Amino acid sequence: MTTALMERSVDVTVEQLDLIKRTVANGATDAELKLFLFDCARRGVHPLDKLLHFTKRGGKYTPVTSIDFMRSQAAMTGEMAGSDVPLFLVDGVWSSSALDEKAPAACLVKVYRLTQGQRFGYEAVARWSEYYPGEAGGTMWRKMPHTMLAKCAESLALRKAFPQQLAGLYAREEMEQASEPSGYAVVAPEPIQAPPSAVSEGYAATQHGEEIPADGKLYIARVSSTPTKNKNITRTLVTFSDGTQAGTIKKPIAALAEQLCQDREAVRYTSKTSQWGEDLLTLERAEAKPEEPVLPLKSDEIAF
Repeated sequence: MTTALMERSVDVTVEQLDLIKRTVANGATDAELKLFLFDCARRGVHPLDKLLHFTKRGGKYTPVTSIDFMRSQAAMTGEMAGSDVPLFLVDGVWSSSALDEKAPAACLVKVYRLTQGQRFGYEAVARWSEYYPGEAGGTMWRKMPHTMLAKCAESLALRKAFPQQLAGLYAREEMEQASEPSGYAVVAPEPIQAPPSAVSEGYAATQHGEEIPADGKLYIARVSSTPTKNKNITRTLVTFSDGTQAGTIKKPIAALAEQLCQDREAVRYTSKTSQWGEDLLTLERAEAKPEEPVLPLKSDEIAF
């Protein structure tokens, strides 16, 4: 007897399902286990292969994997077109050399994807101050600082290039600094020195690895989350680059807001005024095609 998973014909027997509950997904609720199995199925892996790990951050299920698995997922599209040698920022200078024993302040990685026969590059920067897990958990980071930070930067770039295949998927190195707060905030980092490509192409200073053109577009500056009177509901407040704010209790919108804040992507949104302030109704990338779905906030989900 088997429990058939979806999309890529990955099967889990009843005995294996019990083993998954006791080992790789220990502590998962029924809903979290179902979501974990769905994630494994749609990415074509068996839960017991340990290519996709069940973890929690902030009390929420977050799938974690290796950089090699993310690379393989990108390669399976047939559109992965290579990557450049990572660049490291040490003492204010960008260089491809990783021989310096001093930990780099940041790492820039650029990956390429073929779209309609054309090769496009996607860059991302990971900063040491954001990913280093500290003295207690940073043994490998101190031993191989360039390698560890480069994995984080490559993960960011791969998600940007292949959002459909890698959305919501994080490399283990990205999550080593994660904590378990009751409330939390995701803040767009302060500008750092622009990488060489940004300077040559006329971009403004970068923030969190994304080249932010001086184009007057709207970005997300901060995403903060706080509990409500209902312990099962968390309200997320999104602060935009023009100073406006809007809140939501819709988890998909909150997750998208965090990702867009971290990736520094231009956005557009709609909202309406309610007794709790300005409620965020829809949120999407500014470059999204008109036919792409947006995430609506239903009126009956606003009540606390």
